[in-house]
Amino acid sequence: MLQPYLKDDLKDMFFQSKNSIVNPISRIAKDILTCKLENIEAKIFFEEKVKEWFYITVDASEYSKKYRPLSTEDEKLIENVERYISDHYSINIPQSLLEKIACMSGTKLKESFKKKNNLSITEFTQRKRMNVAEQLLLNTDLEIRYIAKTVGYTSPSRFSKLYKRFKGVYPREVKSIVNMAK
Repeated sequence: MLQPYLKDDLKDMFFQSKNSIVNPISRIAKDILTCKLENIEAKIFFEEKVKEWFYITVDASEYSKKYRPLSTEDEKLIENVERYISDHYSINIPQSLLEKIACMSGTKLKESFKKKNNLSITEFTQRKRMNVAEQLLLNTDLEIRYIAKTVGYTSPSRFSKLYKRFKGVYPREVKSIVNMAK
């Protein structure tokens, strides 16, 4: 009955998810073993139990994919992406380039990056830009518009809004404090 819906690689999925399905599957097995139904009722009952078993297994597999740690290889590939962003934060980096660096599809790259950093690629890039901007605000006499451009923003107002979101103060406030301390 389910054969047309099954892929050959589902066997692996079932074995990988076995730890999170033992109790529900045990309950299904007990229900099957204690079933007193006969004929058409039994057939319907058993078909429903097969479906229940299948859905439990698929759910467990999806859950384990979501919470499975990154492989060492994927971690290294994501570190390559992090390094590239850190070295090129001031330019617009196309995702397709990051996909090539990571040797991953767009979806896998985004999921793996988020899993490793608890930040999206955009958030990571913005955070890097804001940290560099903070150093420039504190340690140079550059105007805010030049700092914005240096860290990759063409609009000083956009830069100021993002800086406020990340650092809690506007760049002009940082400059004022630095100038008062001189």
